Amino acid sequence: MEDDEDFEEEDEEDYRAANRGKISAVFSAISGVMTGFLRNWVCFKASEMLNVPSQSFPAAGSQQRVAPTGQSRNKVALKPGHSLLDWIRLTKSGRDLTGLRGRLIEVTEEELKKHNTRNDCWTCIRGMVYNVSAYMDFHPGGEEELMRAAGIDSTDLFDQVHRWVNYESMLKECLVGRMAVKPSPVLQVQTEKTESTHVNGLSVPPPLRQEPLPTPLPTKDHRPRYDWFQTDGTVNIVVYTKRKIPNAGCAVVDLQGDTLRVEMLLGKMSYLLYWRLSSEVQGHVDVLTAHSVGKVQVCLHKSVKDKWTKVGQPLEHHDTFIQCKDRELFYRECVLVSKTDVTHNTQILRLQLPPGSHMQVPVGRHIYLKTSLQGTDVVKPYTPVDQTLIPPSQSSAGMGSDLHLMMKIYLDGLLTSHLANLPIGSSLLVGGPEGSFTTRILRDVTHLYMLAAGTGFTPMARLIQLALQDLTSISQNNMAACSRELLPKKGTGNSVIWNWFGFDAADKTQTKPCCKICFKAVATGSSSTTNLFQHLRNKHPEEWEKCNRLRSENGSSSTPAKKQTTLPESFTNCVPYDKNGARWKAITEAITFYIATDMLPIYSVKKRGFNHMLKVLDARYVVPSRKYFADVALPHLYNTTREKICSEYLSIPATSAPSERPTDSWKGRRGRIDACMLQNFLERPENAKCLVCVCGPTGFTELAVQLVRQLNFSEEEVHIFQG
Repeated sequence: MEDDEDFEEEDEEDYRAANRGKISAVFSAISGVMTGFLRNWVCFKASEMLNVPSQSFPAAGSQQRVAPTGQSRNKVALKPGHSLLDWIRLTKSGRDLTGLRGRLIEVTEEELKKHNTRNDCWTCIRGMVYNVSAYMDFHPGGEEELMRAAGIDSTDLFDQVHRWVNYESMLKECLVGRMAVKPSPVLQVQTEKTESTHVNGLSVPPPLRQEPLPTPLPTKDHRPRYDWFQTDGTVNIVVYTKRKIPNAGCAVVDLQGDTLRVEMLLGKMSYLLYWRLSSEVQGHVDVLTAHSVGKVQVCLHKSVKDKWTKVGQPLEHHDTFIQCKDRELFYRECVLVSKTDVTHNTQILRLQLPPGSHMQVPVGRHIYLKTSLQGTDVVKPYTPVDQTLIPPSQSSAGMGSDLHLMMKIYLDGLLTSHLANLPIGSSLLVGGPEGSFTTRILRDVTHLYMLAAGTGFTPMARLIQLALQDLTSISQNNMAACSRELLPKKGTGNSVIWNWFGFDAADKTQTKPCCKICFKAVATGSSSTTNLFQHLRNKHPEEWEKCNRLRSENGSSSTPAKKQTTLPESFTNCVPYDKNGARWKAITEAITFYIATDMLPIYSVKKRGFNHMLKVLDARYVVPSRKYFADVALPHLYNTTREKICSEYLSIPATSAPSERPTDSWKGRRGRIDACMLQNFLERPENAKCLVCVCGPTGFTELAVQLVRQLNFSEEEVHIFQG
């Protein structure tokens, strides 16, 4: 992983160096035509033309900025009647939103600068000028943020905050016209020089010859490359990424008609291959990934077994290696295959990609759902999840032909309410994947903390799997500690507190007791347990209550002497329990609950180790057959649990929000996230490298980030997921 992250850094440096090389080449050509003062004057005039805003957007002190750029953005409360749906109604009303009565004009830079007030606000995005005055009260980021784009080319500002938003559709009724192209001073000077080759009858001497620039030393090329070969029935494109590929994969392949698009998502960089194919192929593709050597093979199946001389005609941006944020989103049409209820207001949507598409979504990345509502495109990001919470070692996160999206349905939500009523078989556009998360930020991380609310859990599920399987720094330092066993206290350890504390096997003298819950060592005096009780009360209050109850029941710390078993009791202990008796039923229900809760295979009840454990715990219990658990015990547990949940749900008053009122059976923490909760959860051991990942609704994310930073975590130690 460390080598791969070094590649990412070098890729970005190569990308910047390539851009610098292009700029150097342009200025070398200029210097060959003009000399001395003329060159300086042209460069000065060219710099005057650059219309790049100097301020960052949003500003550092703005209420819209809650995290580093590209990770999250805030929203402000809109006035009643100013939702997205209200804006769509306004654009359909026929009202003149441009002030030009339907005319389209060519806008100069000087004209654009004049329209920079609240009631007369024009802005330019990718060469098109829009009058956004009417949109001020509808902007989720507030009037102040939108005014930063007033009278200027706001393309860069727009891309920093919400590049994925389909502004063309939302602002099409606000279109003023196209930005006028201003002629370059360099070209003007070159034209004038060409036309006037004589001054006062004398020819102008040729320009001084520039010394050639020194050839830079060759550097190691980390840019991906590709090759191809064919057989009688197939055409195979092989991409050499020159780095290891994560288990989740990195390839996104789209075969649409006679065009093939292959994109490799390599950290913050994107490598694209794009052809119009030489001949007709079948409608499906095969993608094979060699993760350890960094090779991806895309196999096309020929419709006619003829010989190809080339893959096809390269299309725009073919064989380019640029940053992901500079790559335009590509959409493909997917079909809604199924909906599965998770809770009363949460569903998992299964989307099937087209036959010619294959999508591998890297961990931490999201996709975009796009659909048309009342003639306007609505786009929202969602993070795909695995089909099961415990996927196999080779995760289905590669997704392949299906995407699984877990989303909460809001009754007043524009998109989610539409998706909830969308019939099976309907089509949705899926764009991406995209996102700022890369494995580089996990480099050498020893303590990974995740704060999630609601369906903000979706990016965390795959991140947990990545941490357990691939991140050795976390696995070795933390996860191994969680599975270790602590030895009980030797000798006279009669205090109830020793139910919660033990000693590491390496601690032969048993001088450093460790908490069995958090595995933290607690300093104590000789034979004193005061600090142990203090730790339990401060760090684990629920366990502290259990400890207090146990102390009250015992009445003292002494252990009563064992009573000798009588002869009749000894004979009774050899007789198996009656299957209609309370004891046999209680143990069977406990085993059923264990199988269902931990998602164990039913055949576990017949394993040798499991039966040995039961024999030691209670020799009179006889385990029933697997068929009994499959046909009787597990269905009974399911029906009982379902009835209990339904009755609790129906008992909640209609005026309250079910998602915010835990039932009486919930024994965990209640209420909202607070500083006390995080202070006990977020620990920073000495020499540890920490990372806190946050995802959830806007209010939760804002509060969580604020509390985390109050605990002295830096911006580099906090990552906010989108989608």
